[in-house]
Amino acid sequence: MFENRLTLRPTVPVIIRFTEYNSFITYCSYFAENFIENQLLDCFD
Repeated sequence: MFENRLTLRPTVPVIIRFTEYNSFITYCSYFAENFIENQLLDCFD
């Protein structure tokens, strides 16, 4: 039981960091897509 607790502990911050990292990437890609689309629309206008 004690060994399992030790191995389980460090994974929690990793999961939190992973979700933060994923949301950051999603935000960046979303921002980049909007930016590129706006730039293209400006060019075509």
